[in-house]
Amino acid sequence: WNETCSQFLLDINRILDSKLEYAAWDEAKIDIDAEIKTLREVIQTYKLDFEGTAALLRNEATANKRDVDTALGVLARDFRRLHVRVEHCRPDSLEGTYLLSD
Repeated sequence: WNETCSQFLLDINRILDSKLEYAAWDEAKIDIDAEIKTLREVIQTYKLDFEGTAALLRNEATANKRDVDTALGVLARDFRRLHVRVEHCRPDSLEGTYLLSD
């Protein structure tokens, strides 16, 4: 009987030691909830910063594309003018000098 009681007391102590302490659990839960909220705020801030930066980069890329398109248009126009001038040139002599015809 003494051995059985002793084992029973050990089992009960082990069970009691393994039970959660509700006050400690509530404090830990509150701390975890606060940390999660802080993390969400940080992520939201970074998300907004990233979206703002992405919008600025998109606008800059669009402006650069417009500039390149304009420059290419000018080059194409100049090339067409030069091509038309070359078509109307005639050889002046065998040395390779050309005169533009009017």
